[in-house]
Parts: sequence; C-alpha cells; structure tokens
Amino acid sequence: SAVCNIKDVNKGETLILLTDNKKADLFELMKLMKEEGQSSLYFPKKIKIINGLKHIDFSEKSLSEKFYISKSLIIHFVKNEMAINIDDIMSRRTRCLFLDVEESIKIAPIVVEIMANELLKDKIWENKQLKSFYKLTNLYKI
Repeated sequence: SAVCNIKDVNKGETLILLTDNKKADLFELMKLMKEEGQSSLYFPKKIKIINGLKHIDFSEKSLSEKFYISKSLIIHFVKNEMAINIDDIMSRRTRCLFLDVEESIKIAPIVVEIMANELLKDKIWENKQLKSFYKLTNLYKI
C-alpha cells in the first residue's frame, strides 16, 4: 500500500511525500494525520501533495464536520478518477459512508449537486442518484 511521510516545511505548510510513487488515498492520509497528532476530521494546514493530487487544496473547508470531503476533492474524483455516481464518491473514493452513515446522508445532496455541475447533469439525475444512495445507506445502518 502507498504509505506517506509527513514533514513540516517552511511557512507552516505540510508536505506529503509518497514513498512508492503512488498517491495515498484519503483514508490513508487521514490515518497518518491522526498518528502524527493532527486532527483526522479536518486539515489545519495547507497540504501540498507530491505526485498526484497537487491541484487539491486540503485547507479548503470540509462539507462535513465529521470527516474531510471538499468541493475540490469531489471535482477531482469526477474529472480525474472517473467517478460517475454518488455511491462511488461516498463509499469507494472517500469511504465517508463507512465512517458515518448519518453524516453521509446529511451531505449527500451537496455532493450530488457538485457532481451534477461537473457532469452537466440535471435535477432528474440528481434525484435518481440520491434515491439510489439512500437505498444503499440502509445496508450500513445499525
């Protein structure tokens, strides 16, 4: 798996160096941030990522208070990783659905709206995505 090393650098920024020329997924990044004593719920410093996610500003405000998911991250998944439905972003890309089902349901309309803007989809598509996602979330509720 792709393991990162976090080093503090000049100007209060944090640099993510990937050890095996792979990008770390968000789950690995959050886990490492927690191990380094930083909050896993938000990124207090601007993070520059070498090798992959350079265009994402991780200091951007999260759509959630419980895990990190931002507009630029969603756009990245749509434009660069071919995410075409909300299930893909909320479960496979960010793992938000696994972290907190209720919070995922809460932010789903915002995520779908951002996706629709990038994919040039209409409200009918958004409603279908939400209906499908809400059905999926029932499988994860305890």
